[in-house]
Amino acid sequence: MFRYKFTIEYDGSAAEVGWQLQPDKVSIQSILSEAAFKLSQSHIIFHGAGRTDKGVHAYGQVAHADFLREYPLVSLKRGINFHLGDHKVAIQNVEPVPNDFHARFEAKMKTYRYDICIRDYPNVLSPNNWRMVYKLNIDEMRNAAQFLLGKHDFTSFRDNNCQALSAERSIDEINFEVKRDIISIYFIARSFLHHQIRIMVGTLVDVGLGRKNSDIRNIISSKSRDLAGPTAPANGLFLEKIEYSI
Repeated sequence: MFRYKFTIEYDGSAAEVGWQLQPDKVSIQSILSEAAFKLSQSHIIFHGAGRTDKGVHAYGQVAHADFLREYPLVSLKRGINFHLGDHKVAIQNVEPVPNDFHARFEAKMKTYRYDICIRDYPNVLSPNNWRMVYKLNIDEMRNAAQFLLGKHDFTSFRDNNCQALSAERSIDEINFEVKRDIISIYFIARSFLHHQIRIMVGTLVDVGLGRKNSDIRNIISSKSRDLAGPTAPANGLFLEKIEYSI
């Protein structure tokens, strides 16, 4: 058995249900498995580091997969990309890893980016963002983001259907970048709850619109989803990169 680590990019619109395999649905996992089968004539499962939702994009998703025989890295990369065809999914990089490597459990840090576009007309050249007509107070959003840093119980910022046993998470960094009419917010942590980033973005946008106070400690302490902001649309979220110790 030969295990490989894949770095993958994809447009969230490529699949019906996001990353994870689901019966009778097209997922990023199923698209990759089908391409790998055409190359290897073996059933291959790609085990991802992050289970992105429907509509969420990735520049740097990481997955591992086992093959019955050894492949030259260039041939494996090019072969799978060839069989991916017109799907908006691509293998960026392939490298061999030990057979005990696990893409999910050995991930040390994940970086997600959320893009917000401020304009009063459609963004036809780059539609993958949350387009808003109203200007946002970026300084107030930055102030609010500081209260999300560190370790907290993020019950207020997770989806009601989240299956995580604990709502405690630690956020290492939240950074803002503004280029022309695009506001990019970067979230860096080891792991996140279901919809946590999108709910945090929705809350920060409410702050930027003046609907909420920038001191959001009360939202955190309340442990009430009702007090946080809306869940931001999936199409503005990108899995930027995943870091490992190897």
